[in-house]
Amino acid sequence: MARTWIIGGAHQDAFDIGASGTLFVPNETVSLIRPGRAGPRMVFGTDKRTVGFHHKRRFIRGLSISVYNRNSEETIALLAIQLMPGVGYKRMNRLVAGAVRHGCTLLSLLDHEGADIQRRFPWLDAGAASILANHNPCGREIAEAHIRNARRHDILPITLLDSAYPETFRHSLGESAPPLVFARGNIKLLDLCSGAVAGTRAPSPRGVTAARRAAECIVEHVRVVTSGGAFGVDWAAHDAAIEAGGATIIILPQGLLTYRLPSKWRRAYDTGSVLLLSESLPDAPWQTHAAVARNALISAQAQVV
Repeated sequence: MARTWIIGGAHQDAFDIGASGTLFVPNETVSLIRPGRAGPRMVFGTDKRTVGFHHKRRFIRGLSISVYNRNSEETIALLAIQLMPGVGYKRMNRLVAGAVRHGCTLLSLLDHEGADIQRRFPWLDAGAASILANHNPCGREIAEAHIRNARRHDILPITLLDSAYPETFRHSLGESAPPLVFARGNIKLLDLCSGAVAGTRAPSPRGVTAARRAAECIVEHVRVVTSGGAFGVDWAAHDAAIEAGGATIIILPQGLLTYRLPSKWRRAYDTGSVLLLSESLPDAPWQTHAAVARNALISAQAQVV
């Protein structure tokens, strides 16, 4: 069950902690005050002057603190724009690149309506300007609800502007890379070289053996096996990687909240050997088109196939 801690800083606010104890806080000096206790329980500080996008994790007395330097409003704005009809990955990537190049924020794109947006941002193409000019005013609230729900369940939203975003996606997929992905587990696995094993949901016994041997070979050389979490070949590869003492990245065609991690992999997850990753919203069900699309992410993440 989620707990709530109070964040005391320039502005006092309440943030939710997921069941496993991960608290997401902005990049500022804060005091953590346990409800019902007088005075600061502990103090956790970061450098407010730090510029750039990065992700840090620290462990304080059983509480995992996840500090993100990206303005959460920008993450919300990115998702709000991405959810607009007519905005695909390529258009979203071009919008982000344009905003960075011209020194403006994504949030500012949502603060202008009608013809004013084309005058304020002349670098926008006509199609993007039209979409933004007629956006749903409730879109930002909808996006914020998704992001808050993710963080409440220890799911980290990672945008292409964050340093935690997989460089393999940028390099291999270019403008087709998902502008936002959701991660749960050890995100440091994204920085490690990995190999991919993928295949049919109904392999023969010989196929299962081949998948397991391939995964064991990958663990022996690069440690991390990437696959899609499906029954059959994918399952065999993940399982063999964990049993061989390696780590595994599970890229899912559904939201992370609709996926149940097999109990036999729970210990590996708890010790940092598993990462769940998805380009779908946290509550999204399994989808056929997403199952096909995620194969590109598996391929992009892996340096060995």
